[in-house]
Amino acid sequence: MGQRIEKYNKQGQLIDVVDTRKIEDTKIQTLVELKEKARDTMTKTDWLLTRKYERNKDIPDEIAKWRQAVVEKIEDIEKDFESITTLEQFDKYYEIGKCYDLIKAQP
Repeated sequence: MGQRIEKYNKQGQLIDVVDTRKIEDTKIQTLVELKEKARDTMTKTDWLLTRKYERNKDIPDEIAKWRQAVVEKIEDIEKDFESITTLEQFDKYYEIGKCYDLIKAQP
């Protein structure tokens, strides 16, 4: 996968950007990372699913809603990525925090 390299002058001003990323590779890699992060975070509550299955004990509503919200957020990001066709669009989407606000509200 390519990379984005920013060059700055001594005053800290951006003077050049070299971008060797490819948009499709970047979107795929980002989705993989987001899904891994979601999986790793949701693993903390997986025992509640086992408890539900084995002993028919309810999953607390707060946790069930949070888990559903994580799944829906990943699905929303995948849909959003379908309309992103340039690295500039991707960077703007990513910059405004739509990707990594996924886990902020974990129970």
